[in-house]
Amino acid sequence: MEKKQEKIIVVVLILVILALAFGISYSVYSRTSKEYTYLGPAGNFSFVLDRHTGNDVHILALPYMPNSLWEKTFLIPFNYGPEELEGIYTEEVRELIIDSPEIYMVRDVYLDEKTQNNIAVAILNVDRVVGQDMLTPPIYNIPITFGAIEENSLSQGLGLQVMTCEDAHAVTTVIWFKEGTENKIYKENEYCVVVEFKEGENPIKSATRLVYHITGVM
Repeated sequence: MEKKQEKIIVVVLILVILALAFGISYSVYSRTSKEYTYLGPAGNFSFVLDRHTGNDVHILALPYMPNSLWEKTFLIPFNYGPEELEGIYTEEVRELIIDSPEIYMVRDVYLDEKTQNNIAVAILNVDRVVGQDMLTPPIYNIPITFGAIEENSLSQGLGLQVMTCEDAHAVTTVIWFKEGTENKIYKENEYCVVVEFKEGENPIKSATRLVYHITGVM
C-alpha cells in the first residue's frame, strides 16, 4: 500500500513539474513572440515575430495546395520581415522564375569568405521555396543547380559550373547573386535575374525580398 502511495506521489510530482515547465515556456513565448499580418499582392499573410533567442525571426505561415483536396501550411523562418524590405527596388520577375524549366543560382565564390558565408545562406533561402529538395512537398519544384559567375581555382575546386547572364535562355534561367552599390532585384536580360546586395550589407536581405516577391507576400 505504501509503495502504491509513493508511486502516486511521484506521478503527481512529475505532472506538477511538467505543468510548471509548460507554464514557464508559454510565459516566455508569449512575452517574446507576437503575431502580425502583412497585406501583399496575393492577400494577407500571417507571421509570428519570435525574439526568444535574442534575434528577430519572422516565421511566415505560407499556405500551399498541392491539389484540390489537400492544403498544407509551411512555417518558414526568415531573418527579415516584409516591412523591413519595402525599400528594396524589385522588378517583376516572379513569372519568369516560377515558369522556369530549370534555374542556375550563381555567385562570385570569393564572396563566400567576404560575407562569412551569408551569400550561401541567401541562395539557400531562395532555393528552399523555389527548388525541389528542402520542403516536402516542394512548392514550385524547379530543378536548381548552383554555379559560379566566373571560372577560377576556387570554383574549380568546388566543382561549380560557370554560368553567366549571357548563358541564360528560354530553358535555363540564371539568378545571379551579386555584390554592388545598393540592394535591388532586376533583370539583366530576358532570362537573367540579378539579386544585388550592397557591399558590407547582408545578402540575405535582398534574397528574402526576392522570396517574398515570388510567394506574393510583397
